[in-house]
Amino acid sequence: MTLAFSLKDISKTYGDDTLFSDLSIDFKLNEQLGIIGSNGSGKSTLLRIIAGTTLPDEGEVSVKKGLKVVLLEQEDGLDPDLSIEEALYQAVDATRDEREQHRIVQSALGKSGFEDPSVPCRTLSGGWRKKLAITRALCKGPDILLLDEPTNHLDISAILWLETILKSARFSF
Repeated sequence: MTLAFSLKDISKTYGDDTLFSDLSIDFKLNEQLGIIGSNGSGKSTLLRIIAGTTLPDEGEVSVKKGLKVVLLEQEDGLDPDLSIEEALYQAVDATRDEREQHRIVQSALGKSGFEDPSVPCRTLSGGWRKKLAITRALCKGPDILLLDEPTNHLDISAILWLETILKSARFSF
C-alpha cells in the first residue's frame, strides 16, 4: 500500500500543556484509523496537523504529493446566508466544468436527504447542519477525510447514514 502521510516524532504544546510528544504514525491509502482520547488531549490538534492547518512544534509531517486531505472540523463553518445547494456548490472544486459540478451537487443532495435545497443554512437544526457539513466535505472529493467528532448533533438515522457512506468509501478516513 502507498504511504498517504507520515508523522515522525511530532510534538505540540499549548502553554504549559503538552498535548503529545515524540508521536510517530505512518498511514497508508485505503486505511481507516480512529483516535480516542479525553477532551483536551489533542485529537483535534493532531487532525489539524495532518491537514496542514496547524504546524507541530517539533517533528516532521509528510503528506503524499497531490493527495487531497479534507478536514471536517467540529464546528461546521457554514455561511448562514447560503442555501443548502449554494453551500454544496461552494465546496466543489471550481476547476471542474459546470456539468460535473452540477452532477456532484445533485448526487450529494440525493444521497443526503435534504428535501428543499433552497433552504438557508441558518434555518437548519444542529443535526442537519452537521449532515450538510459532512456532505460538503464529501463534495470536495477527498483522498483522505479527517472527521473530528462527526457524530456530534446527529440522531441515530444520520449516524447510520454516515456509517453507510464510510463502509462504501473510496477514500481513507
